Amino acid sequence: MSRLVRTIALALALASTPACASLRSPVPAYTSVEQSAFALMGAYALTLDQATTLIGDPVTPRAVKMALAEAEKRATPAVELVKIAAIAHSRARHSATSAALARALTEAQPPAQALAALVGR
Repeated sequence: MSRLVRTIALALALASTPACASLRSPVPAYTSVEQSAFALMGAYALTLDQATTLIGDPVTPRAVKMALAEAEKRATPAVELVKIAAIAHSRARHSATSAALARALTEAQPPAQALAALVGR
C-alpha cells in the first residue's frame, strides 16, 4: 500500500476515534478501567507502528533509532501486562482483577507515553 493511502487511512481511523487519537490522554476520556485499558492498547499499537516505520527509515539518525528501541523495550512489556490483565478481568469480572488491571494500566502509561513522545505523537 502506498504511503499516501496509508496516511489517509490512518487519518480517517484517528478522526473516527478521537479518544484513541493521542496516547498522551486516552484514559481520561473513558469511565471504566476496561475502556481505558483498550484505549491505551489501541493508541500504543498506532505508536508502535509509527516507531517501526521510523526505525526502518534509512534517514532516521542512529541515535533516534536507539532511543526508540530502548523506549519500546520498556513500554511493550508494560502494555502486554495491561492486555493480560484486561483479558483476565473480562473473563472473571471480579474486583481483584479490576484492581490488577488498574495497577497495570497505571504502570504502563509512563513508558507508553515516553515512546509516544519520541515518535512525536
